[in-house]
Order: sequence, then C-alpha cells, then structure tokens
Amino acid sequence: MLKVAIVEDDKEYSTLLKRFIEKFQLETKRTLKVDCFSNGLNFVSEYAEGYNIAILDIEMPMMDGITAAKKIRAVDQNVTIIFITNMAKLAIKGYEIDALDFMVKPIDYFNFYLKMEKAIRIQEKYVDDFMMINTYTGKVRLKISEVKFVESNMHNLVYHTINGNFECRNTLKNVEEELEKHYFIRANNSALVNMAFIEKIEGDNIIIDKHTIVISRSKKKEVLTAVGIFYGGIK
Repeated sequence: MLKVAIVEDDKEYSTLLKRFIEKFQLETKRTLKVDCFSNGLNFVSEYAEGYNIAILDIEMPMMDGITAAKKIRAVDQNVTIIFITNMAKLAIKGYEIDALDFMVKPIDYFNFYLKMEKAIRIQEKYVDDFMMINTYTGKVRLKISEVKFVESNMHNLVYHTINGNFECRNTLKNVEEELEKHYFIRANNSALVNMAFIEKIEGDNIIIDKHTIVISRSKKKEVLTAVGIFYGGIK
C-alpha cells in the first residue's frame, strides 16, 4: 500500500484532493493511505520516512511548500513530490529539489489523474513485492522486481532472475495478470518480459542480457507502445 500526504492549508482544497484520491482508487483499483496536514510545519515536524507521494501547496502560512519539500527531501530521497500553486512561476523552484510536477489551481480531476498515475508508476518501482513458486525442489520466494522474464515450455515455467533460473509447473496464463501489475509485457505466446530489464529492441527481438526474445507480429504494436510509455512517460 502506498502512502500519500496532502499538505494544504485550504480546507476546501484538502477535501477536494481527498475526493479525487477516492475516485482515483476506485477507477484504478489501487489502495492508498492518505494523511492530511494543514501546513508545511506540521508536515515536517511529524514527518517519518515512509510517504511515497507528497502533494504540497506552495503558498502556506508558517512554512511554505518549497521549504517543507527541501526539508523532507534532505531525509527522504525517494518520496515523489507534486506541488499545488496559484501561479505556475512559483513552481519553478520545485524542480531544484527534484519535484515530479505541479498543478495550477483550480485543479481538475483529469489533470490530477495524470499526475497521480505518473507518480504511482515511479513509486511502484521502489516497492518490492514477492511471489511464492513451487519448484521441483521445493518452494522458492521470488522478489518480482528481480525477475527478468518468464518463459513457458509446455506446462512448465522458467523464471529467469538476477539470482539464477527457477522452474516450476504452471502456465503463463495463470501468472500473467499478477505480473502485468509489475510492468511485465507479453512478448509472444511463450514469454512475459519485465520491461525494466529490456536492454534494446532490435527489429522483432527483445534483448535481455544474452537472451533474445522474439516479439510476435500480433504483439509488436502493444509491446512497443508499452515500452515507450514505461521509459518515455516518466519525466
């Protein structure tokens, strides 16, 4: 579960952002834990590393959003920061502290959705989920982010990971839905590829380490689009 902090002194906007997040969760089937802070000083003084996303108003009493962001960035390099402002020119300073983006008031849901989806894609790369597989020598717990690709051979699956290969009796269809949430893409009828490990695409081939995985003709457009979004869609 990802944790989101809303730091906004305007109660109406704080409530609006909470409603947006509730709608976002319903539409994307994600679960987010949300905490609200009325000013930057409270956020900084109560901050414990562990927030994944911080949405900060720039103009706040006691401590403005830029100052608050600098202080939390000093102790947490991974938190994704999004600024809210009445004037876009105020957000420029935010890029000095590696802010992801900013939203100008009045905020509409479509813009909010795009920013949140972008932030969550980044944060999900930091979150390590695990899966348990039944190999022929016993149960093995795999860190999904360390799986390079999965290939099928009849009713067997081979998980190619950074720690070696693991074989079990299963089908791609049974694991595809789970792995798609972790940025795996079906390259052909026999392979699911972790896009984070793709080194290059040459013609109809995906290259991962010394492995060549053929992209089927029916999947090529989908693969190229997904890889383009994965690598090009995040600022």
